[in-house]
Amino acid sequence: SFLNSLMGEIDPNERIVTIEDAQELYIENENKTQLAVPKEESEIYSYQTAINNAMRLRPDRLFLGEIDIRNTFTFLRVNNTGHAGNLSTLHANNPEDAIKAIITNIILGGGLQNPDNKMLTELIITAIDFIIQISRNKKTGTRDITDILDLKNDYAKLLI
Repeated sequence: SFLNSLMGEIDPNERIVTIEDAQELYIENENKTQLAVPKEESEIYSYQTAINNAMRLRPDRLFLGEIDIRNTFTFLRVNNTGHAGNLSTLHANNPEDAIKAIITNIILGGGLQNPDNKMLTELIITAIDFIIQISRNKKTGTRDITDILDLKNDYAKLLI
């Protein structure tokens, strides 16, 4: 996956913490901790618990296997607390649809009381720097970068 390919670019001295419900990330760094969350969350151990535990481990980078309804709001909150360089994946047709999917996840996950789209979009823009679209090339069968949305510079202008 694209996220796995980025792993080789990370300073081996950085502390990495991953959180996944199915192990898909393979990290070479020795200074790593991989947390597993059951696919069927329980009150005992949830994504929110795992993310809170991960922050206590003081990571240089937090990798969330995939953003979904159960973890979106908590992951964005972490990104807004000075923990930079975090990465995750999300399935969407394009970067703009990814933003809509993130908003939908927050609403369905119950992360906020009575959120409005403008406030949620502002939260996303402050928490995420880039959305990178990967698509399968039908001719070659490879996965290629087809779009990059710079939320801080490009998307934020749309809100003004």
